[in-house]
Amino acid sequence: MVATLAYTVTIIGGQLLGTKPELGETLLYVGGATGIVGTVILFKGFKKINLGPPVSRSR
Repeated sequence: MVATLAYTVTIIGGQLLGTKPELGETLLYVGGATGIVGTVILFKGFKKINLGPPVSRSR
């Protein structure tokens, strides 16, 4: 969800570069940074996915 929102902000920032370059540039940086954070969260979530049977972690 975070990555999707970030990429949307980045696209809007790119569109605004022609009419409002300062706002567009700011949105590009904010969207890019948020996109990196969202991607890290996404990859951490993939580590929790396992196709095998559940593993008991009790001691």
